[in-house]
Amino acid sequence: MSCPDWPQARLLREADALAEQVQRWDHAYHQQGTSLVADELYDQVLERLAGWQDCLGRPVAHQPQRDAFGESAHSVVQTGLTKTDEPGVRRWTSRRQDVWIQPKVDGVQGYRRWIRHIAS
Repeated sequence: MSCPDWPQARLLREADALAEQVQRWDHAYHQQGTSLVADELYDQVLERLAGWQDCLGRPVAHQPQRDAFGESAHSVVQTGLTKTDEPGVRRWTSRRQDVWIQPKVDGVQGYRRWIRHIAS
């Protein structure tokens, strides 16, 4: 990424404003369980911010949960999965032909305990 053709003061203001916006999104997602922006846009903004920080000579590692503390449940509960047992799978597959079953985990619900900004 090339650096914007802006005066240094403007680049500093723009980078700080973008960093504050990312902090608001991170807080909403990690502390309130609300996604305020699409994942694709969030990733693009992080990439742009990292580039601008490099242009300013102050690269900063993104720490989305730096203000997290205590215990919290996963922000999005996984409700679309139905658990089953081996007899249930056998009944289901007995009525079908050419079935291939592959275990898959789309998401894992859990919680983390944050102590001094480190997950335990």
